Amino acid sequence: MGGAGLFLWPRSDWLPRNPRGWISVSPGPTDRAAVAPGGHRPRGFGEARRAGAWPGAGSDRLVPGWRPGWGDDASELSRAWEWHLSYGKEASILTITIRIHKKLVVVASHCQYTAPRLPAIVLMSVTHNPRILSPKLGPPVSRALSLRRRRLLDALLGARDYRVALVHGPAGAGKTTVLAQNHDVLSEAGEGAAWLSLDRYDDSPHRFMMALLAALARVDASLGEEAAEMLAVSPEAPVREALASLIDDCLRYGRPLTVTLDDYHELANPEVHAAVDFLLRYLPANLRLLIGSRDLPPLALARLRMRGELLELPWEELRFTADEVACYLRDNQSLVLDEAQLRRLGERSEGWIAGLQLAAVSLRDQADAQRFVDEFSGARAEVADYLLEDVFQRQEPALQEFLLRSAVLERISAPLCNAVLGIEDARRRLDQLEQANLFIFSLDAERQWYRFHHLFRDFLRARLQAGSPQARAQLLRRASQWYREREEFFDALAYAVEGGWYEQAAELLEAIGQSLVYGCRFKELREWLERLPADLLRRRARLALLYGWASAYLGAFEQAREAMAWAQAAAADDGAGQLLRDELQVLRTVTAIIQTDEPELAGGEEALPERFPVQERLTRAMAYIVKGYALRAGHRLECARQAAQAAIELSDDTQGSLVNLLARFNHGTVLYLQGRLKEAEQSLRASIDHAQTRRWGRSMALAFIRVQLAMVLQQWERWQAALGELDQAVELLESSQNYGFLGLAYAERSVCLRALNREEAADKDLGRAAKVATRHHVTRARLRHQLISARVQMEQGRTDASERILRDASVLPVSEGETLSEQQEGWLLGWLRLLQQRGDYPALAAQAARGEKSARTAGRGLNRVCFLLWQARAAERQNDEAAQRHYLDEALREATPGEIRLPFKGLPPEQLQRLTAQAVWLAPRPDSGPETDDSVPDLHPRELQILELLAEGLRNRAVAQRLFLSEETVKWYLKRLYQRLEVGTRTEAVARARQMQLIT
Repeated sequence: MGGAGLFLWPRSDWLPRNPRGWISVSPGPTDRAAVAPGGHRPRGFGEARRAGAWPGAGSDRLVPGWRPGWGDDASELSRAWEWHLSYGKEASILTITIRIHKKLVVVASHCQYTAPRLPAIVLMSVTHNPRILSPKLGPPVSRALSLRRRRLLDALLGARDYRVALVHGPAGAGKTTVLAQNHDVLSEAGEGAAWLSLDRYDDSPHRFMMALLAALARVDASLGEEAAEMLAVSPEAPVREALASLIDDCLRYGRPLTVTLDDYHELANPEVHAAVDFLLRYLPANLRLLIGSRDLPPLALARLRMRGELLELPWEELRFTADEVACYLRDNQSLVLDEAQLRRLGERSEGWIAGLQLAAVSLRDQADAQRFVDEFSGARAEVADYLLEDVFQRQEPALQEFLLRSAVLERISAPLCNAVLGIEDARRRLDQLEQANLFIFSLDAERQWYRFHHLFRDFLRARLQAGSPQARAQLLRRASQWYREREEFFDALAYAVEGGWYEQAAELLEAIGQSLVYGCRFKELREWLERLPADLLRRRARLALLYGWASAYLGAFEQAREAMAWAQAAAADDGAGQLLRDELQVLRTVTAIIQTDEPELAGGEEALPERFPVQERLTRAMAYIVKGYALRAGHRLECARQAAQAAIELSDDTQGSLVNLLARFNHGTVLYLQGRLKEAEQSLRASIDHAQTRRWGRSMALAFIRVQLAMVLQQWERWQAALGELDQAVELLESSQNYGFLGLAYAERSVCLRALNREEAADKDLGRAAKVATRHHVTRARLRHQLISARVQMEQGRTDASERILRDASVLPVSEGETLSEQQEGWLLGWLRLLQQRGDYPALAAQAARGEKSARTAGRGLNRVCFLLWQARAAERQNDEAAQRHYLDEALREATPGEIRLPFKGLPPEQLQRLTAQAVWLAPRPDSGPETDDSVPDLHPRELQILELLAEGLRNRAVAQRLFLSEETVKWYLKRLYQRLEVGTRTEAVARARQMQLIT
C-alpha cells in the first residue's frame, strides 16, 4: 500500500476501484455531528471491511465495503457497519479524512442522508496503524470460575482513596478473575470502567497508547479522541503529548473512572513503562488505575506508597482461604469431598486457584478420589506439570492433536484453526474445549475468538516443540499466510518471523516498508528488519535500502552506509533496474546531509527527478529535495528554492509527511539563507499550519521546521518565542531518536537560553549537543557546538581556548578564490570575531572581504550582512571613514527586506543610532510572539480557570482545592501554560495573559 490522491467528492463513484485495506470515514473537526448511514455515530470514525469492489460508475450508494447481499434499508446497513467495526486485528488501515465544507448529499437512493456542511473534499491517505482487537477491551469470559472473591472485591471497591491498585501474583493466581469481577461490579453500577488486556503486541509506546485509548473510548467516545487522532496520523508523536491530551479529557469527563490494565507483565519496553509512570504522576483526581501483573512492574510505585495512594493485593492475598477452597470445589465444581480432603487439597495447592482448577478437572474422572488427594503433592510447578500431563493424556487423540497444533496461535478462532490445522471441524472442537473447561477463555461476547490459559498454552507449546519442531514452524507459516490473505500485515509478519519464514517476512516488509519510511516510522521499521537474518538483508536490495533509510534517520550512519553497500551489490547481482540505483543515490545524498549538512554528490542530481516514474510521486518529490541540496551546494539558492517548491507541490496531497515537511523545511531554509526572513517566517508558519491541518502536528519531520523557524526568530531577537519552538522540536526529536538533527536543536536552544540569561541550562544543552555529536558522529552538530563554544569562551575572556576550538574545527579551504560553502562561511564568521579580539585588523579586513564575496556570489544574503558589518568594523579601526560608511549602508540595504536585526547588535551606539534613523525596524523591542492574532494561544477552559486564580494570588494548593484537582495536576497545567505563553514564572504568565486579553 502506498500513495494517495486528492478527490473532489460529489458522489460515491468518484472513489477509486477496489481499495485495499480497511476503510474509515472521519467527520472533520468542524462538524462533529456528521453521522454514518443509518444514523450510527462511531467514535470519530466508522469502519467496514472490504469484501469486494466499490459500487460501479453511476451508483448513488456510498457504503464502505459495499457488496451485493447487504440489505438496502438504512437500518440493515447500519448493523453491517457496526458488525464490521469490531472485526479483525491490527490490519493496515486506509483512512479517508474528510474536510468539512458545505451541505452535500453523500448517500442517495435507499440510504440517502444529508447533514449541514457535509464533505466536499476528500483527502485519501494510506497509513499502517495497529487495529485493536475488540476482545482485548473487555475481561475474558470463563465458565471455569464463577465464585465471587468477596474478600478481594471489598478491598478493591472499598478503597476509593487509593489512586492505584496493584494485583500481582504468579500465573494462575486469579488476578484476572478478581479484576474482571471488580470491573463487572463497576459497570453494573453505571460507573466508568475501561478494561485492557495487554499482550506482547502492545509492547511499544504507540501500540500501547492506541490500545489504552481504544479501551477508554468504550466508556465515552470523547476520552482520548484527540490523542488517538494524533497517534494514528503521527506514529512518532511524543507519548507524553498524547497522555497530556488524555488527562485533559479525563478531567473534562468529570465522573469517576476506573482503568484496568491486565497482564502488565507482558510489557518490557522501558518507553512504555515511562509512559505509564507519566500517567501515574499526573493521574487526574477522578481516575483510578488497576494493574494486574505476574510480577512487580518497573514503575515508580514508591512515591505512591509513601503517600498512601497505592493498594497492593499480592500473592499472599490472592491465595484461596480454606473457606474459599471448600466453596469452590464443592459448590462451584460440584465435587463430593469431605473436610479432610478439602483441607489437604488447600494445603497442597497453597491456595493456588490454577492448581485447584487442574485438580477439579482430574477429580471428575477419578474412581478413587481419596487416593488422588493423598498423592496430590509437590511444589506448584511440579503440580502443574503433573496435572497438565494428566489432563492432556485423558483427551481423545484427535482433541490432543487439535490442542497441540492450535496452541502455536496467540488467539484462536474457528476459521483460523481450520486454515492453519487443515481441518474443517474447528468450531466443534472449540465448543468441546469450552464445555470441558479445558483452560480456554472466550475473548468476545459472540464466542468467536479464544485463548488458552497461559500455563496450558506453555505446556502445549513445549510439548509440540519437543515432539515436532518442524510441525510448529509449518503451522506458524500457515498462520502468516492466513493473515496475509486478509491484508492484516503485521500479524502476518509476526507469525512469519516467529516461524522462521523469512522470505515471506521479507516480501511483507518490502510491500509495506516504503509507507513506514514516508510515515516517519523508522524505529518500528528497524525493529522488524533486525529480526530478519543479516544475510537476507544483504541479498535483497529493497530490504537493504529500507534498512539504510531507518539507520540514517536514527543516526546510525555507518550502518546506513553498510546497508547502501549491500543494496548496491544485491542490485547488481539480481539485475535490479536503474530505478533502485537512483533511489540509492537519493538515500546516499540524504544520509550525508543528515550527518554533515553537506550533500555527497555523485553527479546528475539535477536530472534525478525526471528518472522516476510520474506515478512515484513521493519518490520523485524526494528526488527534487536531493536536487535542491545539490543546487545549494553549487551556490544556486534560488534554483534550490524552486526545487523545494516542486517537491512540496508533488507531495502536498499525499500522506508522505516526511517528504512533504522535509520539502517545506528546505524551502524555508533557503529563504533564511537568502536573508528573506519575513518570507521565511511566513513559509515556515504556513508549513506548521499545513501540518496541523493534515494532523501531522506531532510528526518527527515537523521538528525540522520548528528549529528553522526558531533560527529566524533569533535574528529578530525574539528569544522566548524561539525557545518555545525549540522546546517542541527537541521533544519530537528525542522521542523519535532522530540524532542527526537533535544535536543541532540542542545547540540552537543553548543560544536562546544564554540570551535569556539562563546560563546553567544553556551549558547543559551545549553539553547534550556535544554528546550527541560525538556518540553518533554527527559532523554538523559537532561543528555547530564548536562555533557556539568558541564564542562563549571568547565572551568569557578565554581567547586562547576559543582559538584552539576554532582551529580544531577549521573547514576553510586553502584557495583564496573559492566560493565558500555554508559551513565554511559559518566558521569564518567565528574566526573574524577572534581576529577582532586579537586586534589583527588587516587580517580581519582581508578575511571579511573574502567572506563577503563568497556570500554575494552564492546569494546568501544573511551571511553577506554579517561580513559587511565586519568590514565596517575593520575600516573603522583603520580610520577609513568613507569605507566604513559604505559597508554600513550596504549592509543596511541588504538587511532591510528581511529586517535582519541581530548582526547589528554589536555596533557602537552612535552608529546604531544613525542606522536606526534610516530603518526604524532596527530599534530595540521586547521579545514577543508573532505580531498576529494567531499569537494568542487557544487555551483549554481549565487553563483559563487556573490563570484567573493565579491572578487572584492563589498558590498551587489553593488552586487545586478550588478546582477539585490534585496539586500535581495543577503543576502539570502550569508547566504547559508556561510553554504556551512562552514565560518562565507565574507572574510572567499572568502579565502575558492580561497582555493577550485572555484574563481581565
